Amino acid sequence: MGESVLKGRPLTPRGLDECQKCRKTVEEDCIRLGLFERWHAPCLQCAECDQAASILEDAQLPPDAESRAPKRRALPRPDGFTYVASNFVSPNAIEVAHIFCRAHGQRNSVSGFEAVSRLEQFAFLLNVALRRLWDHLRHAGVITAASGRSQIEGLVRVSLI
Repeated sequence: MGESVLKGRPLTPRGLDECQKCRKTVEEDCIRLGLFERWHAPCLQCAECDQAASILEDAQLPPDAESRAPKRRALPRPDGFTYVASNFVSPNAIEVAHIFCRAHGQRNSVSGFEAVSRLEQFAFLLNVALRRLWDHLRHAGVITAASGRSQIEGLVRVSLI
């Protein structure tokens, strides 16, 4: 059975699902560094010139929406953006001190930002929500680590039949 990428990582009430800059929930396409640090595409900006790591695209509108003004959405484009780390918590959890675009990159800045599709972000948010539910039920005494493991193993056996 696969392990959660969140295993052993403490979850705060407002942590993994938030943008590292604006602290609002990231529910769309985004940019990530490692597995956990995520930004809305317009929020990832160069520390020198404020250039954002996104491009605007016209969103698909339903056929009955002809009279409405076209909506635009920011698509992540982290190519060429680099960072200077203030702390490496783990290979998948990095605290970022400064972010730079291609034109303003420093000698000690490192690449590593990746675009995240909406589907991948939804899967990540589902994993976070399930982990929070598990932790809540465990702390409430509804399940224990041993009983939870046996219940999960039983579900796996049933689903394999």
